[in-house]
Amino acid sequence: MLRAASPGLRRAFSCFPAVAEPLPGDGLVLGCGSNVVDLFFRVKSMPRPGDKGYFADPKVLSGSVVGGVTLNHLAWARLLGAPTGLLASQGDDVHGRAIRSKLRELDVSTAAIDVRAENTTSVSHVLVDSTGERAILMAPASTSALDAGAMELLFRGAADGASMLTSEVSQLPLSGVAWMLKRARKLGIPSCLDVDVPVSVATREAGLGSIQELAEVVQLPTVLKLSSISAESLFRLVGDGDTLVRGSLEAAATQIAAAAGVSVCVVTDGSKGAAIGLGDGRTSAFVPVFKGVHQLDATGAGDAFFGGMVAWIHAEGVPTTAAGAKAMGRVASAAGAACCEVMGALPVLGQSEARMLELEPRTAALLDRRPVPAHAAHKHAGDDAADGGVARAVAGSTQADVATAGLVSKSLCAPEQSAAVAAMVSAVAACAVEGSGSSAAQVIVTGIGKSAAVAGRLSASLRSVGLRACFLHGTEWLHGDVGMLGQGDVVVAFSHSGETAELVALAGLVKSRGAAYWGVVGAQQSSMHGVCDGVVSAPATEELLGAVPSRSIVAQEMVANAVVGGVVEALGVTKEAFRANHPGGAIGHSDRV
Repeated sequence: MLRAASPGLRRAFSCFPAVAEPLPGDGLVLGCGSNVVDLFFRVKSMPRPGDKGYFADPKVLSGSVVGGVTLNHLAWARLLGAPTGLLASQGDDVHGRAIRSKLRELDVSTAAIDVRAENTTSVSHVLVDSTGERAILMAPASTSALDAGAMELLFRGAADGASMLTSEVSQLPLSGVAWMLKRARKLGIPSCLDVDVPVSVATREAGLGSIQELAEVVQLPTVLKLSSISAESLFRLVGDGDTLVRGSLEAAATQIAAAAGVSVCVVTDGSKGAAIGLGDGRTSAFVPVFKGVHQLDATGAGDAFFGGMVAWIHAEGVPTTAAGAKAMGRVASAAGAACCEVMGALPVLGQSEARMLELEPRTAALLDRRPVPAHAAHKHAGDDAADGGVARAVAGSTQADVATAGLVSKSLCAPEQSAAVAAMVSAVAACAVEGSGSSAAQVIVTGIGKSAAVAGRLSASLRSVGLRACFLHGTEWLHGDVGMLGQGDVVVAFSHSGETAELVALAGLVKSRGAAYWGVVGAQQSSMHGVCDGVVSAPATEELLGAVPSRSIVAQEMVANAVVGGVVEALGVTKEAFRANHPGGAIGHSDRV
C-alpha cells in the first residue's frame, strides 16, 4: 500500500529549534539522474571520422547552459508546487557550482548532493554547425558511478525521508535506478520513471546495463513514462511474447501498464499528444497537445511534461480513474507547452507560471502550494563565491519584468482588449482642452496603494498632452470629492485585484453623475468587470515574494503608456504642442523634443 505523499520522516527528539534546516530528504520529492552543464561550441562544419574540424567562434566556447533530464523535471515540478531535491554526485568545480547555484535559484534543494573534490561534474559538449545541426558528446562523469552500492552508501538516509522518488533511463546506471525504485516500494511511497532513451541506446551506446536489468527496472515504478518510439521495443521486454497493439496510443499505454505491472503508463507522441493507461489494462485517457503554442525550443518539453506529472501526483495522488488520468495529463501537457515557448529546458520564473495558467486553469491549485521560501537554502562549502545572490535577484527581477511586458503586449494586441483600449482612448481624448471651452469634460484618474502612484503619473502625462486631467486618491471620493463629477467626465480606476472595495463602490456614484467609469485591472475576472463601463486588462506575473507590488506596477505602467500614446495619435499632438505645455526643465529647453 502506498502511503500518501506527506511530510517525511521526522526526528523523534532533536536539540535543534523548529526553524532548523530540514533533513536532506525531509518530505521532498527526490530525483536522481542526469544533471549536467551543456557546453556549446560553434563549428564551421561537422567533422567526419579522420578529418580535421575548425571552431567558428574565436573564443571556442560559445556558451553554457545548466540542464539534464532529471534536473529539468525537478525544476518544473518545483514550479508547480512540489518540494523537490536532487540526489547527485558532483565535483567541487566550476560546473558543479554552476548547477547548484541554478538549483537554488529555482528553489530545488541541493542538501543531498554529494560534493567532493575527487568527483567530476557531468558535462555535455554540443557541437553546432552553420546550419543548426548538432552533435552531442556526453560525459556523465561521477553520475556514471552511481550504481546500487553507491546509492545505498550516499543517499539512503535522504531517500528514507522522501515523499516520492523519481529517476530516469538516460545517464544513471540501471542498478542505481533499480535501487531508487525498490527503495520507494520498501518505503511505500510513489515512484516515477522516465525512459528517456531507446532500449538499444540504454543497453549499448550508453552502457547503462543489460537487457535483463532494463526489463526489471521498467517493472518497478508506480508511474512509467516513455515515448511512442520506444513503446514496441520496451513492450518486448515485458510482454511475455505478446504483440503490442498498433494504431492506438491509448491501447498501447494500457497494454504496457498491465504487462509491466505499473499503476500508470504514459506514452508521449510529440505533437500528437499523450496517452495514459492504467494498470487494470482497460482504463485510459488521451491528452491532445494545446493549440496556439508558439514553439521556440522543444528541447526539454518531455522533461517538463514529466515534471508536471510528478507535481500532480504529489498533490493529488496516483490517478485511478480516466478523469484523474486526463487531469494529470492536461497539467503535464501545459508544462510541456510552456517549456516549448522558452529557450532551453528550464522554466522562466514568472513567464512559465503565467503561460501554464492560461493553458490549463487546474495548474492554479498546484502553483498555490509553492511555499516561499522552500528547502533550497543549503549551500556546500565553496559555493558562495559562485552564487552571486544579489546579482541573481536583480537578473531574476528583470526577467520577471520582461515576462510581464510580454503578457501585457500579448493581451493588448488581442482583438477584445485592442477594442477596449481604443474605446478608453476615445473616451479620454474627448476631454481635450483645445476647442472645448470652459465646460470641457475632465479625466479623473484614481487608485489606492501602489496603484495610486501609477494613477498619479497617468494624470500628469495626460495633462502634458492637452487634457483636463487630475488625480484623486481612491479613499477621498466619498468625502465630498464626488461633487467634481459632471456629465461626460471620465474616471479611470487602477485596481490590480479588481476587488478594491472603495473603487467597486464608486461605480454607482460615477454613473449617477453621467460620467464614464473605466477600470485597469490585473485579474481576468473581478467585481470591477461587473461595474465598469469597460475594463482594460493589465496581466502580471507573480509579484516579488508573492505579495510585493512589482510586476503589477510594470503592467499598469504599460497600459498607462498605451493610453497616452493612443491619445497623442487620436488628437494629433505635435512635439511643439507638447513642448508648449512643458516649457520648464530639460524637456522645455531641449531641441530634441
